[in-house]
Amino acid sequence: MIVKRQIAQVEKSISDTIDKFVGTDNAIIAKRLEKKVGELEIEKVTLQEKLVQKAEPKGSTAEKLEPALTFLSNPCKLWDTGQIELRRLVLKLAFMATIEYCRKQGAGTTQITFPFTAFGGDWALESGDGGA
Repeated sequence: MIVKRQIAQVEKSISDTIDKFVGTDNAIIAKRLEKKVGELEIEKVTLQEKLVQKAEPKGSTAEKLEPALTFLSNPCKLWDTGQIELRRLVLKLAFMATIEYCRKQGAGTTQITFPFTAFGGDWALESGDGGA
C-alpha cells in the first residue's frame, strides 16, 4: 500500500508541475518544468514496476500451480470445511452463473466451468451430500 500511495503522490506532483508549465511564458522555466515532468514520469514507472514485482508470488511455477490443481482435483474438501467464505469461493469457481432457485422445483441447473468439465464433471457426485 505504501507504493500505491507513493504513485499517487508522484501523479499529483506531475499534475501540479503540468499546471505550472501551462501557466508560464518563460522558455527557461518551461524547459525545467518539462524536465521535471520527465523525471517524475520515470519515477512513476519505477514505482509501478516495484508494485508489480511485489504482487507476483515467489516460488517455482509448480509451487504456484499446486494449490489450484489441488482445489480442482477435490473441491469437496474445501467445501467440507464449513466456512461460508470458502463455500462461496467454491461456488464462484465451479459455476459460470449463479444457481437459480424456484420455490416449486428447487435449485436449477447452471453451467459448470471448464476446469471441472475437463475433469469429467462428476466431482459433485463424490460428496455424500451431492456437493451441497
